[in-house]
Amino acid sequence: ILADNYKAFDFQLGVRGEHTHRVLESSKEWANRTVNRFELFPSVHLGYTFPKDHHVMASFSYRTTRPQLFYMEPYITYRDYYSAEIGNPDILPEYIYVYELNYRKNIGEHAVSATLFHRNRKDKIERLRVPYEAGVTLDSMANVGNDYATGLELSIQAQPARWWNLTLNGSYYYYKVKNKLKDSGGANETSRNYEIMLNNGFSAGKNTRIQLDGNLVGPSVTTQGKTDAFWYMNL
Repeated sequence: ILADNYKAFDFQLGVRGEHTHRVLESSKEWANRTVNRFELFPSVHLGYTFPKDHHVMASFSYRTTRPQLFYMEPYITYRDYYSAEIGNPDILPEYIYVYELNYRKNIGEHAVSATLFHRNRKDKIERLRVPYEAGVTLDSMANVGNDYATGLELSIQAQPARWWNLTLNGSYYYYKVKNKLKDSGGANETSRNYEIMLNNGFSAGKNTRIQLDGNLVGPSVTTQGKTDAFWYMNL
């Protein structure tokens, strides 16, 4: 990482090099795989601070999400009487290009920010479901294609009291899935998605912290259909 600033300008240039060496061995010889791969992941952040602490930043980053081990296990296992799953030893990592334009303003102990973003994900990993036996479906993870998200994210960070920190994030974006699987029964699908997250952090004594968060995720298209809206909470 190389970072510096000049008057109201600041910048950060970074690159991460990663070598992946993975050996997958199992009793099913057809699933044995060996991977040796070196990759570079660059990032660029350019910022400018206006009078009265208004800060604008433009950034680009190239990221990856690697498949978890159980995604690759080539054995059929039953989750219940009606659903089974099998791993995919040929699954590839996801690669994500992220472009962002961010505005941030600090107001005492509080802060507000707004971010315009575009994200392009290659080789999106998604769970696919197909018929297996009478009354039983078979799930597997696969690289289903590419997806794109373009939208706006708003964030508020506040401290209503010395013992209480609050963060509210919300985003609304246009989402598109470009399906590359011929047998999945779908073509390109689009939706307008939204997500809301409220996080509360409480101090309860000298050495104790309590966190309560609530999350709402709106409906979205997928490779094989769509997901309904859902919400969850964590304490």
